[in-house]
Amino acid sequence: MKTWVFPHGKIALVRDACYAVLPSAAQSAGMAIKDGVAIAELLERVKLKDGIPAALKVYDELRIPMCL
Repeated sequence: MKTWVFPHGKIALVRDACYAVLPSAAQSAGMAIKDGVAIAELLERVKLKDGIPAALKVYDELRIPMCL
């Protein structure tokens, strides 16, 4: 997937919905926690709901390279 954020920037995919990890690798839960922490940190900084798309774009830019 090129992006995990839907076109209007208000919905983002996390964990197994956007990247597949083999069950034997035991990494899915760890990656899900990292996704959750990244989104929480970014959304905490949003002051107005209009800032959500920008925060999710940053999430997209930070996490996709970590999962390739």
